Amino acid sequence: MPMGTSGAFTRLLFKYGYVGKTTYRPCGTLLRDNLRREWRRHILRSAEATVLPMEEAWPDQINADSPEDLQMLCAAAKELVDSESSFGLLLSSKSSKPLFTEQSSQDQRAVTLEQLLFFPASGEEARWLTYWQRQRLRWWRQFSRRPWAFQLEQTGTQESHVVHTESGPLERLWSRGRLVASAGCLETAAEAFLRDAHQEGPLGQVLSLHPGLTPFQAAVATSGGLASLKPLAQLLQKQLRGTLAVYSNPSLGSSLPLDDQLSRFDEMGVVVVVILDDATLKTGVAHVRHRDTGLKEQVHVTDVCTRLPLYLQTTAESSS
Repeated sequence: MPMGTSGAFTRLLFKYGYVGKTTYRPCGTLLRDNLRREWRRHILRSAEATVLPMEEAWPDQINADSPEDLQMLCAAAKELVDSESSFGLLLSSKSSKPLFTEQSSQDQRAVTLEQLLFFPASGEEARWLTYWQRQRLRWWRQFSRRPWAFQLEQTGTQESHVVHTESGPLERLWSRGRLVASAGCLETAAEAFLRDAHQEGPLGQVLSLHPGLTPFQAAVATSGGLASLKPLAQLLQKQLRGTLAVYSNPSLGSSLPLDDQLSRFDEMGVVVVVILDDATLKTGVAHVRHRDTGLKEQVHVTDVCTRLPLYLQTTAESSS
């Protein structure tokens, strides 16, 4: 996944497995999977319309510009919807064709597409095109550190693109006949959100990914090189995994300085870190440190599993 950005950023992405030379590695795969989940949840749970999921078995088999293919898709859903009312299909597929006309077809890699094919009731095409334009732009901005960096650009009377200031066009929305459609690539979306989240400062690099997208939401760290903290830290990791995406810190109970552990978590995009120190063994009090502020808050270890999800929910809401 080419980034075309600073060398330090590129090295960070390779270091933590966001990208590889030819494949997505663990963090990149988790980010893309989280994107897919949030993308589909947003469309399938629309309060205004019925949208059903479908998945293409083979790459490039369905063409949204083909009346025959659209008729086939409608027929597949006819028993589940009222054909006289507005409804949609969300199609997941693999494709090696350019999504935007300005993209070169040469050396086009296979990408993962999420396509909304929406069939408005007669006479409602314009209303639904406007509706989905607003909804999709809102979705992109919801997960961004810089919502203003995502804009809707009109490219024709019946077509528009969601565009990121650094990554270019991300999602295509258009209307043709009795069809309102959108299409976006998960790999391009992952690249855009990584660019959007990246910050470089005097204390190092930070990936400020949204809590709903980041591969790991939380981690546990130990301070002071106390091996006696390791069992408690491992227990907290295990308990937190029931509700959160938790990174298994290999440095628990080791002599690795706390600042080095926190720097690593910031570079990975971990949102909150539970810090245990020698006082924790005496008082049961730990500290919760937030990635985006660096502030630490005291919390008793027995409250960690209930408090952390609330912290993350608050962070997600403030980012939206």
